[in-house]
Amino acid sequence: MQFPKLEPRKKEKAAQKARRKAHIAKIRLLVSMRDRRCRVCGEIFGTGEQTPEMHELKSRAQLRGRPIEELFSLENCVMLHRKCHRDVTEHRIKIEQ
Repeated sequence: MQFPKLEPRKKEKAAQKARRKAHIAKIRLLVSMRDRRCRVCGEIFGTGEQTPEMHELKSRAQLRGRPIEELFSLENCVMLHRKCHRDVTEHRIKIEQ
C-alpha cells in the first residue's frame, strides 16, 4: 500500500508567500483608495518625499504570530508621505488611533 507523496515544504512556503503578497497588495490598493491624502500632514500625494507609503498602526512586532489578515487590514493601515512615514517610524511623530 502506497501513500500519496506530500507536497514539498519549498512549494508550500512559496504558496504561502504568494498568498501573503497578494493580500498585502489588495490592502495597499484599498487603503490608497480610502486615503487620498497623508494622514499626518494632510497634503496630497506626489513624487519624491511626497510618495505614499503604507504604515501599520499596530506594529508587526506587537501582532507577531497573528494571521496576516489581522496585521494588514483597513483598520490597522494608513497611507503616509515617505517623509511623514519616516518621522512616525523614528518616533518623532505619534499617530493616534
